[in-house]
Amino acid sequence: MARYFKKELPGTPLYLPIGKPIQFDGVDYDYGYYVTNNGYEIAELLKCIQRKSGGVSEITEEEYNEWLKKKNSTPLVRLQQQRPSIGPQHRRSPNSLDAAAAVPSAANVVGVMADGRAINSFAQPQRSEGLQVNRSFVKPKVGKIPS
Repeated sequence: MARYFKKELPGTPLYLPIGKPIQFDGVDYDYGYYVTNNGYEIAELLKCIQRKSGGVSEITEEEYNEWLKKKNSTPLVRLQQQRPSIGPQHRRSPNSLDAAAAVPSAANVVGVMADGRAINSFAQPQRSEGLQVNRSFVKPKVGKIPS
């Protein structure tokens, strides 16, 4: 008999103790849904519900079917939402003249800073002679301790 489960934040999978991830299918980034007949998976998901971990809850078949209708009616463009990224906050259009003038040639650029400025070189490590090792060995005297 199939059991139905719902999880908050479906982008993060729930891992079983054997290391297998359970990926909940979701339309948006809020909730994901999962249906299974596997007794082991059902038992582990019920343990998660009992421990109140992973944001998992059990749902009815009607609730799952309602979600399927919503999933089929929502276009696939919803998954291609642009996520926030780290980098320059104000991007310039590639057609602007000052953007092209501000970018140095790609051959000289080693990296790019967070504000968009190019890094042309990195600091080189300083050379040193290293550690000096004394390679002679002095055998310790073993015997009675003088009193």
